[in-house]
Amino acid sequence: MKIEITENIQLRQIQSEDASALFELIDSEREFLGQWLPFVPLTKVVSDTEAYVLSLVNAPLTNFEYVFTIWESEKIMD
Repeated sequence: MKIEITENIQLRQIQSEDASALFELIDSEREFLGQWLPFVPLTKVVSDTEAYVLSLVNAPLTNFEYVFTIWESEKIMD
């Protein structure tokens, strides 16, 4: 699912292919994000993020939640 915000900005429902870009974002902003997000210290390698994203993508309907990433010009926003 994609929601167009502007010509260059979209909300995209998270997909397994997003894990690497999401990990890179977490890793590059570790100190800042770690102030508020308790999972940051536990996210040490890309496979940690892959496992989390897969748990969202493959969640049973009873546990399903919409989770979106924000993209600008085909790049995940930081």
